[in-house]
Amino acid sequence: MVHIMMDLAMVFDAPKNVTTISQMLQYINGLTDATGSGGVIGILILLVVGASLFMMIKGYGTEKAFGVTGLVIFILSVFLKIMLLIPSAVMYICIFIGVFGIIMLLKEAANYD
Repeated sequence: MVHIMMDLAMVFDAPKNVTTISQMLQYINGLTDATGSGGVIGILILLVVGASLFMMIKGYGTEKAFGVTGLVIFILSVFLKIMLLIPSAVMYICIFIGVFGIIMLLKEAANYD
């Protein structure tokens, strides 16, 4: 019984060097890499931050919430790409969402003038 538990405990490789947060997230990202195209930890971070931020700001209006969320997701995606946690395609989608969010904020600000 103990031998079976030891085999189950060593399914993943032990981390080699995880002295920084970026290295730790890259290690976790490697553990979630099922298809060989990259892990999902960076995409999950973007989804959780985006959904949480949108729900928190929704009380000020949907346009403002989407604009602020798009801008934050844009900045966060650049940082996650630098840390090699998301592919370029995901960052480009977030850039598009960020630019669209800025346009929505500018349009909302024009309504107050």
